[in-house]
Amino acid sequence: MKIYVVLLVVYLSLNVEAASYKRGSCLSMCGPYGTQCPDGYDCKSNGCGSECYRSADYQMPAGRDINTKE
Repeated sequence: MKIYVVLLVVYLSLNVEAASYKRGSCLSMCGPYGTQCPDGYDCKSNGCGSECYRSADYQMPAGRDINTKE
């Protein structure tokens, strides 16, 4: 009986977490069927397709400010 309770809790926790995840567009914006991501960005899944996301170790280039427009 305990194993069924444990399996039920694991199943419910996985489904509740998955329900809160928002799926992205089903387009391949990068990777083998898209373009290469710019420096400092990685190609990752968005839940259906792929997009360029800023990498965890991204460094802002010297002299650039995120709030300025070119």
